[in-house]
Amino acid sequence: MGKYSGNSSRSFNTLKNSKRVERSKRKVKSKYLIFAICIVVIAILLALSIFLIMAIAHSESPKSPKKNDKTQEISYQEATVSADDLYTGDLLLVNAQHKYRFLEEDDLVSASTVTTAGCVKNSAIKANATALRAFDEMMKKYVEVETSGSSDVQLTEAYRTEEQQKGKQFEPGYSDHHTGRLLTIEKKDGSALPADSWIYQNCHKYGFIVRYPTGKSAQTGVSNYTEAFRYVGVAHATYMQEHNLCLEEYVVLLQNNYASGDLLHIDAADGNSYEVYYLRASEGSGATVSLPSNFPYTVSGDNTGALIVTVNLGKTPEKE
Repeated sequence: MGKYSGNSSRSFNTLKNSKRVERSKRKVKSKYLIFAICIVVIAILLALSIFLIMAIAHSESPKSPKKNDKTQEISYQEATVSADDLYTGDLLLVNAQHKYRFLEEDDLVSASTVTTAGCVKNSAIKANATALRAFDEMMKKYVEVETSGSSDVQLTEAYRTEEQQKGKQFEPGYSDHHTGRLLTIEKKDGSALPADSWIYQNCHKYGFIVRYPTGKSAQTGVSNYTEAFRYVGVAHATYMQEHNLCLEEYVVLLQNNYASGDLLHIDAADGNSYEVYYLRASEGSGATVSLPSNFPYTVSGDNTGALIVTVNLGKTPEKE
């Protein structure tokens, strides 16, 4: 019988060494795979961290308003506002809960500047310059349309100092008269304006609202003072008149519905279209906000630490 003449010891060692090499290779591959997985996990965690940081930073800064498809596109640029900007302007809310800061005395002018004859009780009365000009324009039209001569109504009160506010319903500092934009208009014989008065029906066209309308005392804290007219600007006065809102309700509307970048579109009584948005800004100087770069605009604080921006887009197509 023939015999196997091969070297069995050598063959076994060769096989053993081969398996050892394979195991070594697998270990190396496993290490590389684990290392690669760790790198991927770290990269994902790092990306998530960066995203979270950016999201937090973005949420803390005012958002750029969104385009309203009803109007032309508005371009925005970053701008800085001061602490005073948050507490000045035509839309300041001053009432028993919101104190006026007396930052606008330089904007006050004498009622002697009114050109419409016979519509000012006392030339010593002072008021906000913009509000007084609007009052003058309104009275010119009123005299032309209603009396065809001299005025039968007059401005009896406007700006009050803290001293003048003593003994009134609200404590000094908490009266809207401090703004110089609240004008009391009464009949010369001392009687109240009739409910169907031209002034009540048309004051919004000149930027005025009835500051304390009947049925709104729960919101305003004031009753029986419907002869007080507050200047807020034509766009806002138009919207409040159309939707039966007092100033308190309007500010809350903007806070709740237009602080996330949405725009409130208003076709105002002056024939212009406006976009309005609300910006929360940290109190203090150097706050950064988004403001229009290609349309005229006005900015007003609301006296709660935020800004209301009103963009004038010009005449609506049907009114051009």
